Amino acid sequence: MSVRGTFWAGSESDSESNASQTRDSEVDDGSDWSDCDSDTEANTILCEAGNETQSAPALDVRRDTSVAASESVAASVPSFKPNPSTIPDDYDDDMSALLTDLGRSIHSLSRQIDRNQITLRNRFLSIEYDSHFVKALQASYPELPLVANMRCGAWYFPHFDEYVHFKSADGHRGQWKLSLKRLNFHLLPLLRDAGGCVLVDSTRKGRTLPDSYSRTIPIWCCCINRVIRAVVLERNLVHPAAADTWCTDLIVPSTTVPPQEKDQILSLIDDRVTSLKDSGIDLGHLVSTIQTPLRPVWTTTETTIGCSCNPTETAGLAHSNHQCDSPKSALPQGYINLVCACVSEPVDTKPCGDFTYIQGAGDDEETWSLGLTPQLFWQHKQQLCDCKADTAIQKIIAKVVRSKHDEILLADHIQSLEQYQHAAEFSKLGETGLFLGNFAAFAPPFSLSRFDAFVCCAAEGIQHVHAAMARHSIADDRVLLLNIPAGKRHKHEFEESWPRLAAFVDNHLSAHHQILFFGRQGTDRAATTIMAVLTAFQFLPHQTPMLLHSEACCQCTHSQVEAVPPVISPTSVPIPSFESTNLPPARESCCACGNPHTVSKRTFPPLSSWLRTFSPTAWPSRHNMKKLHCIFIPHVSATT
Repeated sequence: MSVRGTFWAGSESDSESNASQTRDSEVDDGSDWSDCDSDTEANTILCEAGNETQSAPALDVRRDTSVAASESVAASVPSFKPNPSTIPDDYDDDMSALLTDLGRSIHSLSRQIDRNQITLRNRFLSIEYDSHFVKALQASYPELPLVANMRCGAWYFPHFDEYVHFKSADGHRGQWKLSLKRLNFHLLPLLRDAGGCVLVDSTRKGRTLPDSYSRTIPIWCCCINRVIRAVVLERNLVHPAAADTWCTDLIVPSTTVPPQEKDQILSLIDDRVTSLKDSGIDLGHLVSTIQTPLRPVWTTTETTIGCSCNPTETAGLAHSNHQCDSPKSALPQGYINLVCACVSEPVDTKPCGDFTYIQGAGDDEETWSLGLTPQLFWQHKQQLCDCKADTAIQKIIAKVVRSKHDEILLADHIQSLEQYQHAAEFSKLGETGLFLGNFAAFAPPFSLSRFDAFVCCAAEGIQHVHAAMARHSIADDRVLLLNIPAGKRHKHEFEESWPRLAAFVDNHLSAHHQILFFGRQGTDRAATTIMAVLTAFQFLPHQTPMLLHSEACCQCTHSQVEAVPPVISPTSVPIPSFESTNLPPARESCCACGNPHTVSKRTFPPLSSWLRTFSPTAWPSRHNMKKLHCIFIPHVSATT
């Protein structure tokens, strides 16, 4: 089955094919490719027939509908040539002011046109329109799992096999980062088992690919491949990465990333690899998981994929009109392929039947969704898309969101095990005895047989938890209520709650209890709280659990968090091993004085990444992460 789309296979060598020659000719004409914005892309099609390069009609990605509207209005203004003998002295000043006012009016008019087009109805219908391409991709690659790149990608299909977060900002010009907060290592076992995946995301402003696809993911693949090879050679392991054929190249779409930028990224790759090796991740587990090098390929909606192509060709747009029995055979062989699918058409807006199509309609959801989530959208899609007026859509969204919040906050209204299993969402964090979940996961009596203790991490749920405790006779020592407001409204509540939290967790871990940390959705405040517990109850060398507290290092000039003899006994908590994906290994010391384990700002990114291997939607906000700094590294938080 063929799919309507464009396919890039990437480039492994420095040699450029006809696609790069076309680019070079453009540079010779006077354009400076090195100064191109990352949004500027060549629209070149590499045809297999005769291996000839044909230039498609130029697509100016900077020319959106607002500019077209402005030029249309400007074209309607009649030309006027005044008689020189009748020109007043202040004619130039008046004309200049008139043209300035006219330009402002045109700009204001074009912006108003854009605002009128970007309505909720147009967004929802555009998302539904793009979802057909995702469905076609799924049918063409049935053996590959479907993965949403948060947050935009999650809107384009009702069900995904996994969620990841490759951020475009990490790939922006001059950044080119490998974020230790977003390592997405929970994706690796899925890639290993399936031999690849189809990633779903979108972009805006007429671009062909988001920077997360053209830069962030290639950097991620390259760094992982290089780290694996370095570890294999250092430890003299028997592994495919020991062979010279193991791919360590930076593979990028040359139609999007110019050669000069690729060279700049390559100059930073070794530093990114070093930071990954020093981050504290289990390199042995990484090496044992990935036995085949990772490689990105790209697909858009413009032409046909599902054809065989030569993976050694320079990244161009491979095009074929014939059908293939197995589209996967078109992918480069000998790799774990990440098929990066940009599911929106490369046009900012365009008329599409009875609605206006919006590229990347699911992007920046916080500015338009009114609390609606992708899951709620697909549950109520027909009702939302059938409405003609935005006011009616807003009322439906308000009702849907309110009912969802009631479902979360009023967890005691769950009346059956079937309802509980449908609404409760929780993740087990290895063998730590800790669980992270939403409000519905607390719903008694169904939760009482699953968990021994509960930590409520949201202020708005305290009243409902109190009511449930009274109704089901839950003992006070089983539940801890933390008065942490949502967003940035809390100042010191988290820090003030820490002593009670540490004592509560200490008592229940000593008794080998299972503890559920829950919030409204379990993605921010509850995730931050559980990270504080994971940081404090570290497992140090000699397999001794340590409870950490803030004190100054005896021989250091700066404050550190020193490991001290634990309140709990050394044998009271199951001893985790990072090799079995329980807890990241703690450092023996952080400074020359040789003191035991200390906590620094570098502690939290790998811990956050480890947490997401079990709960991919756990994303503590920056504001809440700063609260961890206040607890464990106050000397740093005081200066930030």
